[in-house]
Amino acid sequence: MNNNSEFLSDFKNYNYYRIFIFNFVVGYLYFLSLSSNTSKYYFFSAIFLMNIIFILSIFLKEYINKIKLFFYFQLIIDVLVISVLCYFDGGIFQSSLSLLYYLIIIAAGYFFFDKGAISVATLISIIYLSSSFLIINGIIPALNTSGSTVNLDEIVNRRVYIKIFVNVVLFYVTAFLIANMRKSSRLKDRQIETQQILLDDIYKNISSTILVFNQKGEITHSNRENNKIFGNKIQMGMDFAKIFPESLRNDFKNVKNNKGLLNSEIDYNDSFYEYTINTIRKENEILGFIVSIKDVTEKRKLKNKLYELDKLAYLGKMGANIAHELRNPIASLYGSIQILDENNFDKKDRKLYDLILNQTERLNKIIKSFLNYTKGQDTQFKIINVNELIKNNIEMIKALTETDIKVESKNNSYIEGDENLILQALNNILWNSVEATGNKGKIIIKIEKNDNECVIKITDNGKGIPEDDIDDIFTPFYSTKEEGIGLGLAIAKKNIVKNNGRIEVDSKLKEGTTFRVYLPLEK
Repeated sequence: MNNNSEFLSDFKNYNYYRIFIFNFVVGYLYFLSLSSNTSKYYFFSAIFLMNIIFILSIFLKEYINKIKLFFYFQLIIDVLVISVLCYFDGGIFQSSLSLLYYLIIIAAGYFFFDKGAISVATLISIIYLSSSFLIINGIIPALNTSGSTVNLDEIVNRRVYIKIFVNVVLFYVTAFLIANMRKSSRLKDRQIETQQILLDDIYKNISSTILVFNQKGEITHSNRENNKIFGNKIQMGMDFAKIFPESLRNDFKNVKNNKGLLNSEIDYNDSFYEYTINTIRKENEILGFIVSIKDVTEKRKLKNKLYELDKLAYLGKMGANIAHELRNPIASLYGSIQILDENNFDKKDRKLYDLILNQTERLNKIIKSFLNYTKGQDTQFKIINVNELIKNNIEMIKALTETDIKVESKNNSYIEGDENLILQALNNILWNSVEATGNKGKIIIKIEKNDNECVIKITDNGKGIPEDDIDDIFTPFYSTKEEGIGLGLAIAKKNIVKNNGRIEVDSKLKEGTTFRVYLPLEK
């Protein structure tokens, strides 16, 4: 057997069946004769004693350490008792009780396979042949249940010898058959167990969440990955409608009704997931449904990052060509306008001249900023103390404005990146917050650690950003300010992305804005 607990359970069941079969088969023999005789009482006493032994064996198994050895001993006792009963039923070769020998052989083969079955069959054959020899040769008498001696002259003939031979052969045939059947059964059980262990191991260690449902849509299996998505919400037998969010729930219904395969994505609890819903079939019968859910949040972030880099690369290449083409004519125009300053202008022309000069300077500044934005600057990574970097940066802002800036941090955070690019990015975000508060507001900078990232939260109490504009604030040349160029936040995002980081923003009108900058901590 596979383990001791299974052996004990089967042993207990066997003893119950053993009591029932034994009493059923031999019970009728007691009532064959109504006359009172000594043989009959002996026969009844043997049955009664056998039942006591059967019942005791059921209770004794709880206190016996070597249960298999005890079972071997019990089988031997059973063989001896059946042999005695056969003797009182007209002789061992004549009694129909000899059929009980086959049950003992089957039990031995079931519990102990070929070794047990052959051993018991051999013991039975020895007793069977010895008893038959002694009775046939008149050494011991053959009695029936009424106590009378059986007349051997009436029963001993050629058929008896054939019967004895056939029974002995059948004892061994039965032993070989049951042993081979149990071996095959055990081999198949082990294969199934091995496959189950393998499947369970794959099931537990697969990175995707796997949920299995029956035909009714009730969950029957799930791996441990489901806790990362649903927490401890899932319980076996729960309906899919109580587990999934609405969009996934609707897709499950469609697969259930249309009996097809479905692949899709879902935004759930601030994460992105890809999921597949499919039917479990056996031929044309649907046995259930399987749902595979994979967290693709990082994949989506990487995809967006690559998209941003591709967009920046394309924009940079195109913009750089345009900027270079415009720079020389504008430089010539700017020089020519300055030469005109030598002329004497009246008040009206002077005003027009100053306007042209200022706008030309602004245009030159825009082109210069754009060239700085688009040029491919090599990054020089090193270990940076974020706390010191921000502290030095805000000192200058405090000196130039009346903004109240506070820094909150428990410990120093160290990152690995390009100091100039990160400083420029943080400076652009901070000045954006200063301008949003009218140079007199409050800015709180929190520096935290989250897993392998340093998180820099810059929160102001300014006017906020309209919800429709949030997705565009990092787009080059997008600005809601009258004098803004629209490159400050674009440059900030580009520099953070080049340092393997990311920027997120939350804002409410008339309440303020929070920028969150994520940068990898030093390894």
